This record gives sequence, C-alpha cells and structure tokens, in this order.
Amino acid sequence: MSYVAFSTRNHSLVLLSGSARHYAESVTREILRGALSDVRKDDGWLKLALPDSAHAELFKRHDPADAIAFWFSRHGLRENDDVSVYSRGDDKRHSPWSVLLNTAMVAGSDAIKFLARLHAQCEIHAWVDGQNRKWLAAIVREGVSAGILRKWNGNATYEWEEVADFLETDDSEPVVMHYSVSDSFPSWRLACRRVGWPLDEVSEHWWDELSPEQRWDCAMSELRKGDGQLEWKPENWHNYTFEGGVNIYRLRNHYFHPTDPIVQAGPFGGHSRTPEPTPRS
Repeated sequence: MSYVAFSTRNHSLVLLSGSARHYAESVTREILRGALSDVRKDDGWLKLALPDSAHAELFKRHDPADAIAFWFSRHGLRENDDVSVYSRGDDKRHSPWSVLLNTAMVAGSDAIKFLARLHAQCEIHAWVDGQNRKWLAAIVREGVSAGILRKWNGNATYEWEEVADFLETDDSEPVVMHYSVSDSFPSWRLACRRVGWPLDEVSEHWWDELSPEQRWDCAMSELRKGDGQLEWKPENWHNYTFEGGVNIYRLRNHYFHPTDPIVQAGPFGGHSRTPEPTPRS
C-alpha cells in the first residue's frame, strides 16, 4: 500500500495512507469542476484556451465540466510535460496542473490549501521547519474538525490526527515529506545536486557510504538552499501560488475581459512538477 511519510532526522516518522493523497487529488479536481459547472462544450473560450487533447476528452464524457476537470488533473504534472492551456490576452501558455492547483488554493480554506499542496508537493519533499510544526498541526486539526480531512472513507482510515500529534511532539527539527512510490527522503537526487555530482555509479557508491545522519544533513541542506517554495510556513501560506499564479476563474474571465490581470497577486510561483523517476541500479 502506498503512503505519504512525514519524517525527521532522528528517524521518527508517521505514515499517512496513500489513499489520502488520492482524496486530495479528488478534492482539487472537484473544486475546478465546480468552477466550470455552467460551461458548455461549444463555449468559445474553451476552443481558444484548450488543446486538441482536451477537446477529445470533452467528446468522451457527457458532462463537460467533469471532462475538463479530469483533463486538467492529468496534464502538466511532470517536468517534461509540455501540454498547456492558452490565455489570449497575454499570449502565454500555462500548465494545466498548476491552473488546477491554483484554483483550489484561491477557492479553499486552510485545509483545502493543505490538501492541494500535499497532493502537489509530497513527492518532491515539501517540508515544515521546527518552529512552524505546531502551526501546521493546528491547520490539520481544524480540517479534521470541519470534516474536510475526514478520518474514514469507507475503505481506509486516514491518519490525520496522528500527523497532527507528530507535528506537535517537537519543535527542534524540520519534518520532510516523501511519497512511497517516488524518491524517498533523504534523497540521493537532492544530495547529488548539493555536491554537484551526476547521478551515476560513483555518486551512488558515495551515497551508500554515508551514515543516515549524513544523508539527511546533505539532502536537507539542499532543501534549505532552494528558493523556499517547498517550505510550508505561515508567511506565504495565504498568497502562495503555483507556476505563474493562474487559476481557472482568471483564465476564463480573461477571454471576456482581456485587460484584466490574469495572474493572481502574490510573490510566489511554487514548485509542483515531479521530476521523472531516477532508477537506481
């Protein structure tokens, strides 16, 4: 069974069922679907904004909003995925995946933002620093109380409260996420980037010779050295956006009011695209 791991340097961790991530995907998709509840297959803006693959999806499904939401959730996830949507007013192309995520970010509560970022960034090692662990735990508990982060879906138990408990246990060290079907953490990929080495047999041998603590320190140093967009913190939580800040509301509105700004205000354009898996021999 897949899982999302929340872990620390001292080897403590808590596992969240992988079905919770699937639930997060469903929530983000349904928010975009709701935003398009009145859309029609022959709407002019759809013909201009969406590529042929999206229109093909429209003909497969009876409900156009369902078809578009499904298509947005399946394109732009990987770094090498160049499928895009087009905005006429600024003559630019945007990642469908990022538009999907930004729609949830702008429409949702803190718990919805948590789900959108979990879905987008658990594979690429989102993290929270020690002093912000209790802040994030409070968001999780609020989501559980509201019923958004539900404990049971009829088939699996979701360990949200265990995640909150884990976050609250200590404020002296960061917590980093990874997804079981992708790169674990500490990550060989991150460590090689830190020391400037290619992903080859030499670096693999070097990595295998490191202690668990050395692996963590090397990978964590690379995370901290980054642009900060994988760090979850209160300072940018409410205005955080993904790759350009375009959401479906602004994309649609832009065709009828092209002079309106298409980019959501906010200084961030966070990471969400997952690198292609790097197999180790």
